[in-house]
Amino acid sequence: MKSLIRQIVRRSRTWVGFQELRREGWGNVIRRWRTAPKILRTRPVRTEPPEHADPAGCEVHVLVWDRDHLLGLWAAKSFYATAGVEWPLFWHQGGPLSARTADRLRAHFPDSRLVTADVADQTVNARLDALGFPNLRSARSQAFMLRKLVDPVLLGHSRYMLLLDTDVLFFARPTELLDAVAGNSSVGVFNRDQKSWYTITPQLARERLGVELPERLNAGLGLVPRALLDLTRAEHWLAAAPELLSETWLTEQTIQALYAGLNGVRFLPETYVLSTEPGLVTADGRGLVAKHYASHPRPLLFREGIPHVLRGGILENLPCRRCRD
Repeated sequence: MKSLIRQIVRRSRTWVGFQELRREGWGNVIRRWRTAPKILRTRPVRTEPPEHADPAGCEVHVLVWDRDHLLGLWAAKSFYATAGVEWPLFWHQGGPLSARTADRLRAHFPDSRLVTADVADQTVNARLDALGFPNLRSARSQAFMLRKLVDPVLLGHSRYMLLLDTDVLFFARPTELLDAVAGNSSVGVFNRDQKSWYTITPQLARERLGVELPERLNAGLGLVPRALLDLTRAEHWLAAAPELLSETWLTEQTIQALYAGLNGVRFLPETYVLSTEPGLVTADGRGLVAKHYASHPRPLLFREGIPHVLRGGILENLPCRRCRD
C-alpha cells in the first residue's frame, strides 16, 4: 500500500514541485521569488528583427521555458545593456511555455522571434528529413538541449550565433565577443568549464571519430560561426558513437566540443567565469565581465549576481534608440 501511495504522489506535479522547493531551501526560494520578477519593471529592448538580420553579423539564441523565462530576460537584457548592440534575438522553447510567458518575452523584446516547439518540430524536422539526417532528428527528440544547436543553425541567417544560457549574467562590455564578430573570427569562442563534462571520453573521440576533444568547453556561453556547425558531421558522429546520447543533458555540449576540436576554438579570459562559488572579481582583482551561475538551484544568482546588476545600474543602459514608451 505504501508503495502504491508513493507512486501516486510522485505523479503529482504539486507534490514534485513542493519537494523541489524544499530541496532548494525556503530562504533561497523566497529570495528568488522576490528578485527574479524585478526584471519585469525594466523597459523593453528593441532589437533588429530577424528578417532584417545582417548576413555578416550576429544573432542571439536563448533556450527558455516557463520556469526559467525570467532568468532568460535577465541574461538577455544584461547582455544587450553591456554590449550596446541590436543583434536579432531568437527565443527557442525548451519545455512547457504558457501564453503568459510568451507574452512577457514578446513584450520585453518586441522584435524578437519566439520559436515554439510545435513550429520548430514541424520546420526543423522537415529540414532534417530533407537532408537525410535520421540520427540527428532522433537525437533532437531525445536531447532537448540539441534545440540550442540544431535549430539556430537551420532557422537563423547571420554568420555568427551567440548561444546563451539563461543562468548567465553580464556585468561589463563583452569586448572579446564583440571583437570576434567585428574581426571575422574563424573559430568559435567559448567559456571554460570547471571540468570536462562530456558524454564520451577523449579516447573514444580520437579513435572512433578522429577528433581531439578540447578540455572543459562549456556551451552555456559561446559565439560560433554558423558555417562551422556542419550538421553532416553531427549526423555522422551520432551514427558512429551512440554513446553521445548516454547523458542527454550533455549531448549538445559534447557535440559543440567535437566541432571545436575539429575546427579550432578560442576560450574566453578569466573575466568570464563559470562558478558555483561567490565572487565577482578574478584572482588578480579584475571585475568580471560575465558569470555563468551553473547548476540548479543557483542561489548565488539571486543573492549576488542580480543584486550586482541592479546596484550597478547596468540595465539603465539598455539600448533605447528605438524604444517605444
